Amino acid sequence: MSETARAALDQHLAAFVDDPSTIAWPNRVFDPAKVTAYWKVSLLLVGINPEQGSENDHVQGIYQVSRMSPPDSGIAQALKDCEALAQHFRLARLGDVQCGRPTIGTPMSQPDRLHTPVSIPFLCL
Repeated sequence: MSETARAALDQHLAAFVDDPSTIAWPNRVFDPAKVTAYWKVSLLLVGINPEQGSENDHVQGIYQVSRMSPPDSGIAQALKDCEALAQHFRLARLGDVQCGRPTIGTPMSQPDRLHTPVSIPFLCL
């Protein structure tokens, strides 16, 4: 069921992004040197809540999408991009996947990037 959730969430992200080559998917080759800013994706499973047998298990998790921007680009554009992403996912119903209210984390400076995380809670029914 986590693959169902991943496919629905990935498809919804791809519909949001203008250029799919700016998404760093897990376990796929990606060269950040070829783009100015990009989105980095992680799927964090929180757990499974069994309800009346295994065929009714509900997968919960966080779909973590981080905006990776150049270090000298400022925080304003990164936050604007993250707000738009949060609105795109806010309470979205994606087939069997229900998204919650996303939260935008504090932008973190790294030597080569500004990392701004967006945490999107979800439940796969």
